Amino acid sequence: MNIGINALSIRNQYAGIGVYTKYLIHALSQIDQKNRYVLFLNPENYNDLKVGQDNFENVIVQAPLRKFYLWEQVYLPFVLKKKQIDIFHGPRNVLPLLCKIKSVVTIHDLAFLLFPEVMKFNPFNYWSVFVKRSAVKADHIISVSESTKKDIVRLYNISEHKITVTHEACNNSFKRIEDESALKRISQKYELPERFILYVGTIEPRKNLNVVLEAMDILKKNNLNIKLVIVGKKGWLYAGFFDTLQSLGLGNNVIFTGYVPAEDLPGIYNLAEIFVYPSKYEGFGLPLLEAMSCGVPVIASNVSSIPEVVGDAGILVRPDDPKEFAHKIYELLTDKETRAKMSSKGFERTKSFSWEKVAQKTLTVYENINTK
Repeated sequence: MNIGINALSIRNQYAGIGVYTKYLIHALSQIDQKNRYVLFLNPENYNDLKVGQDNFENVIVQAPLRKFYLWEQVYLPFVLKKKQIDIFHGPRNVLPLLCKIKSVVTIHDLAFLLFPEVMKFNPFNYWSVFVKRSAVKADHIISVSESTKKDIVRLYNISEHKITVTHEACNNSFKRIEDESALKRISQKYELPERFILYVGTIEPRKNLNVVLEAMDILKKNNLNIKLVIVGKKGWLYAGFFDTLQSLGLGNNVIFTGYVPAEDLPGIYNLAEIFVYPSKYEGFGLPLLEAMSCGVPVIASNVSSIPEVVGDAGILVRPDDPKEFAHKIYELLTDKETRAKMSSKGFERTKSFSWEKVAQKTLTVYENINTK
């Protein structure tokens, strides 16, 4: 088979879909030396995807970010035909609809449908039109969680038999770090406090960080003055978060690192007392796995895919309940034995997720649709 993969979502400071695409490709290169793969890349990520296998070809395409959607729908079908692609995989929710070859699409979530009020108008209007059409057109759909699969079936009226679930994983750099000097270097570099709770992700309404601020306010009034470290960039419609931060007088309790290079992130996880993830909706929730792989106890919301990822290895609470968040944070901060127990359970939980499993299930999808 000649398999084409759209890898343009991997850009500098990539996250989410870009992480999925990168590690899926690397895992496929480890298990499949038989089929030919053509990876469509931009100049920014060309060096990031040199997998070192003879059956993988990198093709650089000049697709400016602002015109990316036009390129994907109009130009890409011609490139696929020229490269004699048998199966095309769109790992970022959409396919080129004019393409006549067999195709697989990975749909990560349907947040743009479920939470349209907290999404940018552009480019999510593109998603609203093209994701459904891509799902209908695709020979097969991959979803990253059972939760997302159920959303696709319910909202798009697509048969569950057309969808395969491949849970994501995190790479081997997310692990417990015993080197105290390395941890000290990270702590000094980002000016981290001695004790803190951690959140990794963008600041936007769907991530529901206001509930953590309200929980911190409750703790502060009860003489537990804990710091929150936020790793990630501003998303969209983030003003409400900063309004709440100011109104509660917690400016000195929150530390913003901004974007953190991949090599530093495991160290920050290792230094945290607790990882909080209060999101209202996730297609998967990769930071949860990263935190548990580093041995950090997790407190997260009990909605969408999050229970699927955490299982019984973390504490799950309602996303609209700051009192419960405060109570669980207090319990973990003041009970070293419980923290250690949750750390061990989370670490064990992550062993059931691997990119090799993702790649093997994905390859099976390719093989199945190729024989139809």
